[in-house]
Amino acid sequence: MIVKERKKSLELEYYQLLKPRLPSKKVDENQLNYLSKGFEGERLFDKQLAKLTAESLTIADLQLTAGQSFIQLDTVLIINETIYLFEVKNYSGEYVIEAEGTWLHANGREIKSPIVQLQRTEGIFRQLLQSLHLPRYIVKSFVVFPNEEFTLFNLPPDLPILLSSQIPAFLRKINSNSGPLTTFSRTLADKLLEQHQALPLRFLRVPDYTFDELMKGIFCPDCLHLMHKISQRMIKCHGCGQVEKNSSALVREIRNFQMLFPNRKLQANDVYEWCGRTFATRTINRILKKLTN
Repeated sequence: MIVKERKKSLELEYYQLLKPRLPSKKVDENQLNYLSKGFEGERLFDKQLAKLTAESLTIADLQLTAGQSFIQLDTVLIINETIYLFEVKNYSGEYVIEAEGTWLHANGREIKSPIVQLQRTEGIFRQLLQSLHLPRYIVKSFVVFPNEEFTLFNLPPDLPILLSSQIPAFLRKINSNSGPLTTFSRTLADKLLEQHQALPLRFLRVPDYTFDELMKGIFCPDCLHLMHKISQRMIKCHGCGQVEKNSSALVREIRNFQMLFPNRKLQANDVYEWCGRTFATRTINRILKKLTN
């Protein structure tokens, strides 16, 4: 049972909103690709985890604080008295673990060890459980590599790592060794959800922007190309051909405007300019009244 669905991270949403509107030199393409690829990997693991038949509770994108430390958990799986923490890495290509534990890409570039990050996350998570005075749960943590195009050489058998080819057997083992959920499991899930926090703004790496410098218009939510009205009711993307109701596109762009300019008063004239003067101000006023009532 999924108790918290996965959504795009706030940082990824910002980047996808800004990419078609900001001058290209101000958009960190590497960061955007990193965020997009990470989200794709998490969704890939979600699909694999959906094959689990054991009674369980799944929490995606859980963000917690213990003391002065902040952690992000890609996936939390609760089965009876066991809590599984999954750190998902959507790596591709060839990597190797050196004898001293150093992780290297095939091109020789050193990367941070995901195991060190996992150990830190698990330690802070255990502190949180203790501070909440919860019963002693078994905590098992894994770094998951769901991408079939990822290869890891010199992998010690004792490391808590799941490669794509190992995930099916791992899930079968859980299925065969689990029983019905208990009230304690549901209580734990509720407690963790109560502790969930929005990502602190200091962690966001978003480019600076102003209203005047952003390109105006309606942008396709899928391919990010401009959309144009094709009738009084419909609007079409000339990139991928997606067709959408005008009202739906307008509501989306109003939400986008509010997200990018949370401290700016929402006025019809600003929305009119924001949408590239695509919709009449009377239409915008009508939608704004519906949204604010």
